[in-house]
Amino acid sequence: MKIIEDLNLQFKEVEFICKCGERKKEVMLIEGDYGFQSSHCESCGRRNFVEYESGLLTVKSV
Repeated sequence: MKIIEDLNLQFKEVEFICKCGERKKEVMLIEGDYGFQSSHCESCGRRNFVEYESGLLTVKSV
């Protein structure tokens, strides 16, 4: 069994704008320099895929 002693986990609050124009805030779990979150917009119903990598936030809407 392999035991991981040092985990680099943190929670970050990120803010982004949906394609409909609504501002959203989400709390993401970041491991190292990478995190991923799926979010649903209440205004337009779109699914937003939010990716955080090395300080850069990317949002893709479906």
